[in-house]
Amino acid sequence: MAIYNEIINWSVNKPMFVRDAVRRLLNNQFLSELDYSEIKKLLMKEYGFNNIPLSPIPASTNDIPSANKSDNQIKIEKIYSPHNINALYDKTSLQFALDGLTVIYGKNGSGKSSFSKILKKLCWSRDKNVVLKKNVYKEDNSFQTVKIKFYEGGNENEYVWFEDSPLDQRLNSVFVFDSKCADVYLNKENPAEYKPAGIDILERLALLFNKISQEIDNEVLHLNKVKFNLPSKYNQTLIARWFQNIENLDKIAIENKLIITDEQKEVKNTLEKSLKDSNIVETNKTLKHKKERYEKLQASLKAIEMLFTEDSIRKIRELKEDVDIKEQAYRTACISFNTDNEFSIGSEAWRVLWNAARNYAISDLHKSYPILSNEKGNFCALCQQPLSEDAENRLQKFDLYIQDTTSIALEQAKKKLDETGKKYTSIISSNIIPSDIKSELIEDNSDYSNMINEYILKVQVAQKNILTFINNEEIKLELSNLPKSFAAILLTEINKIDKIIKKNEEIIESRAKMEVELLELEALSILVENKTEILNYYDELIVKRKYSTCKNALNTRGISNKIGEILESKAIASQHVIFVDYLRRMNPFLANKMVLRKTKTTSGITYQKCSFNSISEKIVDILSEGEQKIVALANFLSECTIDNNDNCIIFDDPINSLDIDYREIVAKIIVELSGVRQTIVMTHDLYFLRLLKDIYKNTYSKDCYVTCINAVNGNSGVVSDEIPFLAKNVQERINSITSGLDKIKGMDISQIDEKRVILNDLKDKMRQLIERTVEDILVNKTISRFSKNINFKKGNLANIIVVCKTDVDYLLSLYAKYSEIIHDGSIETIPNLISEEDIQKDISEYKLWKDKFLQNVKDWKNINGYNV
Repeated sequence: MAIYNEIINWSVNKPMFVRDAVRRLLNNQFLSELDYSEIKKLLMKEYGFNNIPLSPIPASTNDIPSANKSDNQIKIEKIYSPHNINALYDKTSLQFALDGLTVIYGKNGSGKSSFSKILKKLCWSRDKNVVLKKNVYKEDNSFQTVKIKFYEGGNENEYVWFEDSPLDQRLNSVFVFDSKCADVYLNKENPAEYKPAGIDILERLALLFNKISQEIDNEVLHLNKVKFNLPSKYNQTLIARWFQNIENLDKIAIENKLIITDEQKEVKNTLEKSLKDSNIVETNKTLKHKKERYEKLQASLKAIEMLFTEDSIRKIRELKEDVDIKEQAYRTACISFNTDNEFSIGSEAWRVLWNAARNYAISDLHKSYPILSNEKGNFCALCQQPLSEDAENRLQKFDLYIQDTTSIALEQAKKKLDETGKKYTSIISSNIIPSDIKSELIEDNSDYSNMINEYILKVQVAQKNILTFINNEEIKLELSNLPKSFAAILLTEINKIDKIIKKNEEIIESRAKMEVELLELEALSILVENKTEILNYYDELIVKRKYSTCKNALNTRGISNKIGEILESKAIASQHVIFVDYLRRMNPFLANKMVLRKTKTTSGITYQKCSFNSISEKIVDILSEGEQKIVALANFLSECTIDNNDNCIIFDDPINSLDIDYREIVAKIIVELSGVRQTIVMTHDLYFLRLLKDIYKNTYSKDCYVTCINAVNGNSGVVSDEIPFLAKNVQERINSITSGLDKIKGMDISQIDEKRVILNDLKDKMRQLIERTVEDILVNKTISRFSKNINFKKGNLANIIVVCKTDVDYLLSLYAKYSEIIHDGSIETIPNLISEEDIQKDISEYKLWKDKFLQNVKDWKNINGYNV
């Protein structure tokens, strides 16, 4: 009840739908579809879904259920018809006692481990990785199957397992333990399996949350309305930016925004008309290109026209006049120089000759001019002849003449005039005004056609006159009809274009505002036209958000944490107590050193592990194999007995690695468990088998169920009622011999060989019966094989007191009869063969002797007061 109260207190601070769900889970083992539906509606109501009239009812202590112990324990009846599982015989059937203890004996290779693996596969064990191998000796690839019959609460069930088929979850309440499980219990963190009463409320609550969450996911999948998409041309409008943020707005604000008035419609129509078919932007681009061409031409014409100004004409005249003056001065000098010479010394041809000779003389070969010198005297640079003094003077005179300033001044004046003439020569008539621009100008103003032709003609005439004047001394430069400036006219055109461009730019600027306004109104109109779709999308979006909030409220992390908290405090702590108690019964010293504790909670699963309580060393590094085995056994026993549901427990060789002391303790614990639950033990240890049988008989005054499995002709798991004779007590041996005699009686005379084999076996069993008689009857188990103790009690010793000589003689005679050694020898040495009648007679007499002896013991005890 404490856990139920804790869960109710935990739910107090939770949403109301959770409190209502806890109430329903407390009152119902299984929730109906109506419960699921109503809990979901309460969740939705709590997180924004209106118009849900349902009201929650929180859980209270009145809802706590009364405690009922489960009466649906699982009991396994038998495993049978295994097909293609290891080497198990297909027709075998392994039977179990439904109550008490079942011991299954089998030697190595008998199939015991194969049955154990089947039980681990179909039931519950810590070793999850169970693989049922196929029969490799037969190379059979057919599907594996096996059948199991079990009872649930008194009702018989049959489950047929097929390879890779789902398991029957009801068998999960049957616990199986073997050596591999022991390793898991020792070395791994394991999920806490024990769930105290009430914890299922939280587990079912988590499942409920997951189911509702999945339903919400499915419903959200159908909410698939897509947000209306405005054409991209409106992306930069204010209304588009507003629409982008519509998810964060109030619905009323959206409805009020998506309205277009009659006035807005009229403005929209006006703007559309104003901007219709207008290409002013492109026009302005064209005008700007045109202006650039005109400006370039205007600069070119301006440069040409500068050549025909009065100032330029005056400078040409001045340059021409300067050349004439300097040329006159030069001629005068030449005449003066040539008065004594017969040849044209000083003429232009002579000057060329002189300059050529100078260039040669002042080359790298000669360093001076006009007179060259060497060790023989002065000589002429051209003819290489020696010079007279008169010749030397003449050459000096020639050089001075060439270097005269009159000549240099003339050259410089001519150069200036030539450079000026080149400016006029560069003017090409066809390039003055290019034809394409000429056509463009005429297209704008037809009057420009004559003006351009006249302009070009006057430039050509003026150009010709100036060049003629420069190159001809006889012509005078008279330019009374210079061309008028077309550059000025072109500038006027440029200014006109510029004004148009500026005006257009003003229009464009105004147009941009108009276009922006029109885009806003167009975008608004489109949104208004799709208002219904937009509002439907918005409504669905709000529903999705509410569902998202509901999903967040269905997060199971808090439930998982609470489960882990309860398991740690109520389950693992309780299991620890039981674990230590079992361990104390087997090894008190170890019990004080070990602890079972929680390690972590992950994804709603709480893990536990046994370890040392004061040191960090691993168990396997410190304890011996036997000690490890009892720690694992204690862990297993605590896990499968904590819930008091008396579930079935199966052990496969639980005492391997254990010494005699531990084996006896484990046997007592197993027998104790079998008193309240179905308990199954598989073993290959005869001593352990005998221990279990004897302890069970002494505890419950009845025999446990024992069966045997064998391997025959390559088939394992062949079941036999005969357990090994060594493990039988006196009465069991008598029964076995009697059964053998009955079998012989039913045999045909033709089966003489089989009969002889059975008779020899019965002879051996008679000898072993006499041996066991000494232990069990004469000394009453005071000293017995497989035992480490002497049962030194007066009740046992009474049997020894009653023994007399006739008893000893009788037993010795029987022992001698059935202990003769048969060997190959002479006829005289061959012992008499023991017949069926001999054994029948001897066993009958033995029964009479045994009963009489035990009655004598009983009478003696009564007479002497040894009945204590």
